[in-house]
Amino acid sequence: MLSLVMMRVLVIKPISITAWLRLKKDMQRLNTTLGLMYGMGQDYKSAHMWFNIAVENGIPRAIKGRDIAAKEMTPSQIEKAQDMAREWMAEHQ
Repeated sequence: MLSLVMMRVLVIKPISITAWLRLKKDMQRLNTTLGLMYGMGQDYKSAHMWFNIAVENGIPRAIKGRDIAAKEMTPSQIEKAQDMAREWMAEHQ
């Protein structure tokens, strides 16, 4: 699934498949990094959201971060984080 950012890059300037794959990998790393940042700040709902997005974008190691955040959350907070992740994915990818 193409993200809006990636589609804009392709429209503005065609790039090689190697550059495309590098861009995609950078976007996946960014989702994991955001999860870590929010988790360190104890915003577990946002951390859970970003880890969910990272997992959906092909970073399986983000599952561990998501599970750690979930241990600090109530079931309703986890449900809200999952909703936030779905909304973000629908809007940006």
